[in-house]
Amino acid sequence: MPRVYSGIAYNMCKLNSNGSSIYFDDLLGLTLLDSLLSAATDSIALPYTLYTQQSQGNIPL
Repeated sequence: MPRVYSGIAYNMCKLNSNGSSIYFDDLLGLTLLDSLLSAATDSIALPYTLYTQQSQGNIPL
């Protein structure tokens, strides 16, 4: 997905959802750990995602 920090954005969407995902509610600690790892991975991929987002624009969701 050519969006800057999409891993963090996905996790924030899941945490702010209506609670339909019992799996994410039960594993809040793992979600926070995944957010930390996503931030690191998204930072490494930042040059690529900046280029891709600039050339293709946002993906309508």
